[in-house]
Amino acid sequence: MENFLGVPNVSFTLTFALVIAATVTTFLGTVTGTAGGLLLLAGMTFFFPLPVLIPMHTMIQLGAGTSRMFMMWRYVKKNLIVPFAIGSVIGAFAGAQIFTTLPPEILQGILGLFILVVLYTQSLALAGRNAYDLAF
Repeated sequence: MENFLGVPNVSFTLTFALVIAATVTTFLGTVTGTAGGLLLLAGMTFFFPLPVLIPMHTMIQLGAGTSRMFMMWRYVKKNLIVPFAIGSVIGAFAGAQIFTTLPPEILQGILGLFILVVLYTQSLALAGRNAYDLAF
């Protein structure tokens, strides 16, 4: 398998496809207020094992969310940035401790359950849409 930009087993074609997929799903998530990251996560499961997939998806979403924050800076509640950042760091460390100890089968089950809950729970979809409506 190829080694593109120092990443083993990732070809230029796969990298290009992931960039396009991240762009399209970020646009979808921005327009609908939900589901863009979930769609990207589900699509990436075909190409990466779970121990690689979740951290990679997290970094992609971090980039997408950060760029969206800067584009919509005037709507950001600036007093929440520091508490959110502190909570995110604590949550990332706690999640990493749990993530590294679980077997892949359990992680696959959690990921599948998470996708099903988000897809079929109406209140989560409405919460995303309502938050978007409140921002504008």
